Amino acid sequence: MSRTSSEVFPLDPQIAQRVVLLSGRERGPRRRTTRDERFRLRQSIFDMGRACAAELLAELGSRETSVGMAADRSPVWPQGYVGSITHTDDLLGVAVARRKDFRSIGIDAEAIIQPETTAEIDELCMSERERSLRDSVEIDHQTFSSLCFSAKESFFKCLYPLTGVWFDFQDAEIASFDPDLQLLQMRLLRDLASGFRQGQVFGGAFRCTERRVYTAFALPA
Repeated sequence: MSRTSSEVFPLDPQIAQRVVLLSGRERGPRRRTTRDERFRLRQSIFDMGRACAAELLAELGSRETSVGMAADRSPVWPQGYVGSITHTDDLLGVAVARRKDFRSIGIDAEAIIQPETTAEIDELCMSERERSLRDSVEIDHQTFSSLCFSAKESFFKCLYPLTGVWFDFQDAEIASFDPDLQLLQMRLLRDLASGFRQGQVFGGAFRCTERRVYTAFALPA
């Protein structure tokens, strides 16, 4: 049976959020599964995310609580609201806010990567400047790499609804990183659309636990 977690995303109190730890049944059996079984598991988690979003929308006063799906499978929120959904193998997270307060939200959660995959993740998502930043802060390599990956995921989720432009890990980089305050800044390395330009810097936040990293970006209205 799933249960609500006490762990939360680093978000403004005006943003309603929920973190749910998935049960073994929802995560799926630890055996080789068929394609149909994997599809049903993904659909179950998808449905849980929409159900959590509906509850949060209702808490914020929305009469419309269903979250649609665009052609690219991104969420379509009711008029007047914004939000973000994320999940890992054992966790589901949802955040929702009123559009009058926030233009967009992006959240992401990731398990701390294993040592044997660190180099692969670094190659995928980290710039040379970020490698130098990693070596200058007092945080272990695996956690920083996990944070870098997660922060770029949540940054994309925050900007994509406003721009409609897909961009890659190498199109943004962490400009500053404060492990004590658990704050970071992300610099955009290319022009997108809707006034988002190369060189702009956006503030984000993160939280680390023994097993996971949580990252979030929220653009005020």
